[in-house]
Amino acid sequence: MLSARGLRVRSPGGFLVLDDVTVVVHPGEVVVLVGPNGSGKTMLLRTFAGLVHPEAGTIHLYGKPLLPHPAHRRADSGLAYAPAPPAMLAGLSVQDTLKVGAWHRRDRRAVARDVQRILEDLPPLGERLHHLAESLPAPARRMLALGRAVMSAPRALLLDEPLGGLDDEAAAYIRRAIRRLRDDGVALLAAEHALTGTLAIADRAYGFRDGRVVFSGSPSALAHAAAFGEIYY
Repeated sequence: MLSARGLRVRSPGGFLVLDDVTVVVHPGEVVVLVGPNGSGKTMLLRTFAGLVHPEAGTIHLYGKPLLPHPAHRRADSGLAYAPAPPAMLAGLSVQDTLKVGAWHRRDRRAVARDVQRILEDLPPLGERLHHLAESLPAPARRMLALGRAVMSAPRALLLDEPLGGLDDEAAAYIRRAIRRLRDDGVALLAAEHALTGTLAIADRAYGFRDGRVVFSGSPSALAHAAAFGEIYY
């Protein structure tokens, strides 16, 4: 499982961005963080990933503490992060970018198998395999960011707005890839601003507002008018 308990994080200016946040994700579960822009969702993902350091709280991955390990140590432990907007390394093709995600893996057959699996789940990448990653349209870049993270063979995966701004076809590809990862036992934590399409992939949801968790429960309960209003209004 991936868990954060009692997290408190401040911005460089001293503003309290996360206040006593507790979030738990089990293996083979998709948990979605929902809430308006600026509510703390991305900050939580960045704190999990080791890009931001909390002033209080704990973070664990399968029972092992991740604090105060740096980002690369957390990646070695099986935690992957696909940020938004996705950043691409200049000069690399789609194929090379996927291989970069597997930089620490030694089983070349397994790496080749995972590349083929990603191309099956996200066919627009296969159509542009030898194109420069930085030249891809926005939906394909988002798919590539997911594919690159999956190539690290993560036990837990952080996704920042994986469905944000995508058309129906691209969103369907992403949802299919996420469901396959869930079926493989990966713990997935995704942050989304809009509810459209999000609840279709969620097993549980946390609602964020002003750096606090104001809702925790099932997607169907989140869709209830009272819970929705508490988060967004």
